[in-house]
Amino acid sequence: MNAPIILTAQLAGQSGAYLDALRLQYFPDRGYRLPAHLTLFHHLQAGQRPDIVQTLRHHCALWSPLTLTATDVLDFGGGCAFAIENPDLEARRAVLADLWRDGLTPQDARGFRPHVTVQNKVDRNTALKTLTTLRKDFAPFDIPCPGLSLWAYRGGPWDHLCDVPFGGME
Repeated sequence: MNAPIILTAQLAGQSGAYLDALRLQYFPDRGYRLPAHLTLFHHLQAGQRPDIVQTLRHHCALWSPLTLTATDVLDFGGGCAFAIENPDLEARRAVLADLWRDGLTPQDARGFRPHVTVQNKVDRNTALKTLTTLRKDFAPFDIPCPGLSLWAYRGGPWDHLCDVPFGGME
């Protein structure tokens, strides 16, 4: 099966573990577990995987690791997420989007709004409780981002394909 490819930014360190723990606590159990992630592209073409990996290895070797900043708790109606800011991440995604523009889905071709989803597809009352809890003591925090990860979407579960570190380290 040619499963679509998803590209995410890696979330590392204590902050990455914190986000993962929140996702485990608040994200509905759907029979599979995904770690906390920041999606850069939702649907890259599986048939282009060798070219995608080669492009990522080339560019990531030139790019240094990043520090992302969680700046706010976002209300998604049926869930919530942390807004993420880093101009370099947005610029890097724009470079990749330009390279892949002919194969992007409408969702991936639209503007990029970096975020880490903590909860999604729950009833409004549950979402509001989580939102209130997360906003109560919120203060912006930094998240190390050492590279990117590729995943295959299998209709629910994601299969990890590879990590591509920034700075060319593997």
